[in-house]
Amino acid sequence: MVLRADYKASWVAAAGENRNGDAVAVWLQTNTVPYKVYAATRNAGSVTFGSAAVLSERSAFNPYPLLARVDPFGNDFVVWQDQGAVYATVRAAGATKWPAARLVASNLCSYSIWGIAIAITSTS
Repeated sequence: MVLRADYKASWVAAAGENRNGDAVAVWLQTNTVPYKVYAATRNAGSVTFGSAAVLSERSAFNPYPLLARVDPFGNDFVVWQDQGAVYATVRAAGATKWPAARLVASNLCSYSIWGIAIAITSTS
């Protein structure tokens, strides 16, 4: 798996894959100030990930934990917490670009949100 990231400056990573084999990888790049959250996707059947995209448009000082999931339809979900706030972005299946991350919650004690999660429910 090649993600074109500087391995010496990336210390937090997460990945998600659906049963079809679509995958998303997310990591924190720490050789910049502020830090940056990146993501790359892989389509089912491929052995390589696409180009990395910056997800953290806003300042990211301590974006941890990072979560990544892919639903059965190929939609990519990424969530992280940073300095008492939670950010999220969803890339629709087939999309070529990530939308800007959105603030989901703020003014939270940073110790109270270590339990963030992504729940994927299936529908027919």
